[in-house]
Amino acid sequence: MLKLKLILTILLISAISFSFTIAQKKDKEKFSKTPEEIAEKIMEHMKTNLELSDDQHNSIYPIVLTHAQEMKKMHEENNSYKKEDFRKLRKEKREQLQNKISVCLTDEQKQKMEDHKKDKMNKPDKRKNKKHKKHHKGFDKNKTPEEMSQKVSERMKNKLNLTDEQQTSLQKAFLDHFTEVKNFKDSKDKYSKEECRKMRTERKEKLKYEVKLILTDEQFKTWEEKKMNKDDKHKNKKRETR
Repeated sequence: MLKLKLILTILLISAISFSFTIAQKKDKEKFSKTPEEIAEKIMEHMKTNLELSDDQHNSIYPIVLTHAQEMKKMHEENNSYKKEDFRKLRKEKREQLQNKISVCLTDEQKQKMEDHKKDKMNKPDKRKNKKHKKHHKGFDKNKTPEEMSQKVSERMKNKLNLTDEQQTSLQKAFLDHFTEVKNFKDSKDKYSKEECRKMRTERKEKLKYEVKLILTDEQFKTWEEKKMNKDDKHKNKKRETR
């Protein structure tokens, strides 16, 4: 039980910055906790699990609070950072926090934290895996753009009664689209959050325009309706899992 509590302590300290990354989901309710509340929660765990003295508590609390305030401000300005720069700065802030806290700990307390930090690093990150699963709906990273475009065009041919010529044209349009998505995924850290959103919107509009040129008015209307129904089901499923 003690070991579990210590692991939670390490997770809390090393992941203060992650308390604010949920802002990227545009859900303001996720910001319900203030830096003071976060700092108090962390100190409560540390005092109990590392048996901090009152002097240690008084020395560490201002460090944790200042870091939490800095991270809140940083995440509020998230759109002004490129993803790669944001990740690097967040890592630097976390390391600075750990170094400052270590100065206030005994050798035994430092060792406990270091041991459980290693345990944490070796533990699979379920949150990260879940995140990857829901990114780029319709894009399967295990398949090539050629395989995905072929699959989509075949499915559309069956559902929309496409001619062979229409299927060939659609397959090329989707091949270009999935190739762009793959290239974007490989280099997205170079762009800011706002730039990524703009590029995704532009790709969707471009694909929609090309599909409309290939299909008849009736086929395009049916395709749009099916796509909307699929999007609604996806949104409902996400709400149910929250």
